[in-house]
Amino acid sequence: MVRKASWGPRIRPPFLWLFAAMIASSVCAAAAQASVRHYVAQLHQAGWQVAKTPLKCSLSHDIPLYGRATFERQAGSGLGFRLDHLRQPVTRGVANLASIPPEWMHEAIARPLGQAPIMGKATLLKLKSDIAWRMLNELEAGMFPTIDYQVGLGHLSQVRVALSAVKVREPLEEFLQCLTELLPYQFKDVQFSSLLFPFASAELTATTRARLDILATYIINSPDVRQATITGHTDNIGFRRYNQRLGQQRAESVRDYLSSRGVKDVRLKIVSYGERRPKYSNRKESGRAKNRRVSVTLQK
Repeated sequence: MVRKASWGPRIRPPFLWLFAAMIASSVCAAAAQASVRHYVAQLHQAGWQVAKTPLKCSLSHDIPLYGRATFERQAGSGLGFRLDHLRQPVTRGVANLASIPPEWMHEAIARPLGQAPIMGKATLLKLKSDIAWRMLNELEAGMFPTIDYQVGLGHLSQVRVALSAVKVREPLEEFLQCLTELLPYQFKDVQFSSLLFPFASAELTATTRARLDILATYIINSPDVRQATITGHTDNIGFRRYNQRLGQQRAESVRDYLSSRGVKDVRLKIVSYGERRPKYSNRKESGRAKNRRVSVTLQK
């Protein structure tokens, strides 16, 4: 009798289940690894750009295939951070923030930075001053601030975006210097100005000139300001026609001073109301003194 060839021991049912479980475990681990999408600039792609004016400083970083990260501060406000992405908006949720060491920092450890709400728009999230400064400090230390969030429940549902600290030092120094040179006021601080004048005079006082210097600097550096409306006013002492001329002269004095500081005349509009629009009662000298004024209103 010919004996059939043997190809090894038969796998009994209990071992078969164990073998299948091992394979399934390996597949799940691979799937879990594949479910995280990583976005970070490689060494040859890393770079930071600085944009600066007396009204705004920004430090931005392009993240290939994802979008842009920007640290920004405007005059008179605190530091902020914004993450914009090129892909379709994600559902709202919470992003986890952490500082991750690059592979060449062997002894460094990851540090949590907190959480932030996802906006669900082209701008994924915005961070306020305290956490934005923490992220800048981590970049300066060579760490990679990282944003982790979910985009769904199925395959490829986890997104991890890292800000590269490669080549950040010089742009960061330039950005920090820009912050020290920002004007100490913002639009709401200069939108309305009331400039007082001596009795029967169109001469600018030292206080008025100091305020106009601030307005001129802001207008020149803010292309959003399309016009400054200058209105001249007086008290009710004297003839109405005289006060109408005096209001005009006061408005012209303000316009001429702003022009001498570099503001283009096309952005300056003057009007005289004379005594017709008092802001305070003319019955008392204290009210009349406040009505001898020029109002300047900036318009975007």
